[in-house]
Amino acid sequence: MEAATAAVRRPAWLTGLIPVVVLAAAIGLFWLVAILWTLVYNGIGALSLAVFTQSTPPPGSAGGLANAIFGSIVMTVAATAVVAPVAAAPAQPKQDLVQVAAGSPQFSTLVTLIKKAGLVGALKKGNYTVFAPTNTAFKKLPKSTLAAVGEDRALLKKVLTYHVVKGKVPAAKVVTLNGKSVKTLSGQTVKVSVRGGNVFLNGSTRVTKTDVLASNGVIHVVNKVLIPKS
Repeated sequence: MEAATAAVRRPAWLTGLIPVVVLAAAIGLFWLVAILWTLVYNGIGALSLAVFTQSTPPPGSAGGLANAIFGSIVMTVAATAVVAPVAAAPAQPKQDLVQVAAGSPQFSTLVTLIKKAGLVGALKKGNYTVFAPTNTAFKKLPKSTLAAVGEDRALLKKVLTYHVVKGKVPAAKVVTLNGKSVKTLSGQTVKVSVRGGNVFLNGSTRVTKTDVLASNGVIHVVNKVLIPKS
């Protein structure tokens, strides 16, 4: 499954936090240099008085310099709070599962069958994970089998719901299900296995692409049509 979890990416909030950490480190370094400069040129005693007492040192003294430095740092921090980039929340998909599938030519057969089975409304309500066969996957079926399924609406619905799991199950979670069976909307289960960095369903159906996001779930692309038990 794309090296079984190439889907794990750096969180957006972490990327946005990096400039803030760098700026905070720079401010800390500035403060350290300022203290050392004051100690060297104005004496430890005067600086201690300014820092650890409430008295206001006279202008030009070490305490005055320390207060000026402190005020400068406060202003810098305040400015940073205004201009520092805020970690942007990840953009949420606006299209539902059916709309996402319909927008990809490789799922045209799947979308046609979903409409034929009357499942469009059901897949727009609630959160689901869809193991979506491509047009190429459907072509691997004997034409007679595909025609028979298309003519029997109850059977078609059973086959299609066998590709749907309730809830959002991203790639990072799928790989933790190795050796386990997952219940589908058809009522039957699909067995998940991980081999050589790839995820397989029922032993031979391979997940070729993961985490195609929709507003109400996620799509994982598969290279074969899953056939439920009769």
